[in-house]
Amino acid sequence: MRHLLTCALLALGAAAQAALPTSGLPNSEHPLVIHVSLEAADKTKVGKVMLDEIDRQSKADPNAKRQFDLMGIADIRDIRDVTLLMTPGDGAESRVVGLLRGKFDKARIEAFAAEKKVASRTVAGLRAWSANGLDAALGVLGNQPAPGDQYYLLVADDTTLVVADEASLLGAAEALKANKPWKQADLAGSLAAVSGGWMAARVDVLAAEAAEAAKADPSQPAEQPSGAKTFTLAAGENASDIQLRGDMTFVSAQKATEAVTQAKGLLGFAQLGLMPSPEDTPEDAAKKADLLAVVQRLKLEQAGDRASLDIAFPAAKAAELVRKQIAEGQLGR
Repeated sequence: MRHLLTCALLALGAAAQAALPTSGLPNSEHPLVIHVSLEAADKTKVGKVMLDEIDRQSKADPNAKRQFDLMGIADIRDIRDVTLLMTPGDGAESRVVGLLRGKFDKARIEAFAAEKKVASRTVAGLRAWSANGLDAALGVLGNQPAPGDQYYLLVADDTTLVVADEASLLGAAEALKANKPWKQADLAGSLAAVSGGWMAARVDVLAAEAAEAAKADPSQPAEQPSGAKTFTLAAGENASDIQLRGDMTFVSAQKATEAVTQAKGLLGFAQLGLMPSPEDTPEDAAKKADLLAVVQRLKLEQAGDRASLDIAFPAAKAAELVRKQIAEGQLGR
């Protein structure tokens, strides 16, 4: 089922106007949370271009096509939105819970799983099918899990699917059954910070750095923590511009000042490096000009232990650049 999650995640989106999911996600402490809404992305210039291309790629990929056919997905836009809770790691250390909402075919999925004798288990009163077993029954290639890397599919109804790793399965099933509120609701505030929001993400930097430190070689010098606590990112598009908004909290105002000062210095160097040069080819000069326009529109601000970054870029120009990437075969590589 990772092909399904990957396609959904690539397909940008998260609507600020639409309520974030309030069921199907466990009250766990995954350090990375991403919410994407294909429905909202399809209303934007850039999102529409990307969804068209992702739909084309998914239909050309035999693995994704088999999975989409099983799910009853005729077009990538049948997936309305996706919310992912993730704990990065190697093999069994990696944890993922994915909530997909859209238009699916519960009867087809369960009939296929029963016919192929796909392994299943009952968790919190819900039937959980082995996602690895479903992939094997579908003949999905190149997706062999590592030992202990097992995923399960919960089919709530024709509008809601949940994919979860084994360690997260019970929490996901209980949340789905009990309609528990989504713990990471602060993403709603991030989405509200941009117009026409289509993506939001949150990283618990303290937790991620602590996890990395726990795996470090004790004989080597320990890496110093960044001083950051959380980072949230939201993207949207208004009538004229793509908007990106990043917010970061720090352990102290001093750490925030240090980070913002360093970032402003790097932006200054970046602008110098993007200035025109006699040696530039016309293509290089155009790329530099596009990047320089983005850098010059960056806005960095600090207030106490918080820092923010705002970027605006013409949406029509961004859509044109995406089309160019697609034509050159670079999108999705």
